[in-house]
Amino acid sequence: MTDDYVLARIPAPLPAPAKELLPGEEMALARVAAAGRRAANWLRALPGPDGNWVAGDLADAVQEATSNLDPGDLDDVDRWGSGGVPELLRERLNVTFSLPHLNWLSPGDRMRVLAVTGCVLGMPKLLANDPVAALDDDLPVMCAILDHTVEDGAASRM
Repeated sequence: MTDDYVLARIPAPLPAPAKELLPGEEMALARVAAAGRRAANWLRALPGPDGNWVAGDLADAVQEATSNLDPGDLDDVDRWGSGGVPELLRERLNVTFSLPHLNWLSPGDRMRVLAVTGCVLGMPKLLANDPVAALDDDLPVMCAILDHTVEDGAASRM
């Protein structure tokens, strides 16, 4: 038998079943994505040297993470999963070691950068742990924190 014959006899994989949306999922995730865009745009508007990673890679990571949340991305064994945000993206959002070196930012802006990234890093964990509670209760609070942080940052520039 030839390899082509064997391969031709292997049935095609079945398509994945359509994912059922949780109640309010579409609207909640749209709100998160919008809050993430506002936070990313605020990061891009911060003063700093040309090409700095806060206005570039970090802002992109915030927008990407908040646009890709997935309540179905969880581990049913321990209720933790990535919530749609893969490890490499979470690493890009971790500013812990870089924050002290952002000497072009005021202490207030550094605090706000930490608040933004902390919220964004927490969102997929909340979603993976309990998708229904996250969509109904937790994510709206996190969006409010993001929005308040952005508004506070913008007001500090006036």
